Amino acid sequence: MSLALQNIWRIKMKTRISEKFIELKNRKRKALIPFFTPGAHGKITIEDIIFGLENAGADLIELGIPFSDPVADGKIIQESTKIALKKGIHTDDVLDAIKNARENTQIPILLLVYFNSIFKYGTKRFVSACHDAGVDGLIIPDLPYEEQDEINIVLKGIPINLITLVARTSKERMRKILPNSNGFVYCVSSVGVTGERSAIYEDISSFLDEIKKHTNTPRAVGFGISTASQAQQISTFCEGVIVGSALVKRLMYEGYDSGIAFIKELRTAIDNNT
Repeated sequence: MSLALQNIWRIKMKTRISEKFIELKNRKRKALIPFFTPGAHGKITIEDIIFGLENAGADLIELGIPFSDPVADGKIIQESTKIALKKGIHTDDVLDAIKNARENTQIPILLLVYFNSIFKYGTKRFVSACHDAGVDGLIIPDLPYEEQDEINIVLKGIPINLITLVARTSKERMRKILPNSNGFVYCVSSVGVTGERSAIYEDISSFLDEIKKHTNTPRAVGFGISTASQAQQISTFCEGVIVGSALVKRLMYEGYDSGIAFIKELRTAIDNNT
């Protein structure tokens, strides 16, 4: 990142995401951040899933923009993406739903979006549409840190956080990419794509401790968290827990009620750990 852009991002803008983490810290509560694929879950509307997740105890909500080649996603989310695309769900449909939901909620909402979707939409047009809809954060898993200048320039002055992803393999890069992080740091707990894991790595605490050496930005852990006990264990070491595939699977195969019950279970487990 250029020196000019580094100076821009040292002044951290107040956003719904940053305000939420301050609120949670004051309440001694860890963030629960569920992910779902819009349009992949029967006849339940995107708006109703947002409201249901919030009522079940979510603190922030992440939605995935359906994309034909989701390289960072595992089998379950890839399947949900295919369903959404087959139903004709695209970027504007997701943004319209978020805009509608904003009439009844102020929960921080993030988009997981592949850069090709942004490029095809037009970077400036996309950021403007996100701001208009009430999006608070962007997670772009295929955009390297060294190529973020284009979108950072467009985001200047707009209260949308570009979320930094850090993997165990980042190591030496942490010193470079973490000081300018905003909103929260997305900590990738395991190697590979998204998906449920039967166990989480025992050295997760050292990974998260290393991240903390380079930034005070809250840390949220994702990739592979699939049970209440895992969420509870992870929440001991960080400020937030992200759950995707395990929720998407329940919403797809078992229905809305099962997915909501799962989030309530996670909420209880995490709260019992604080």
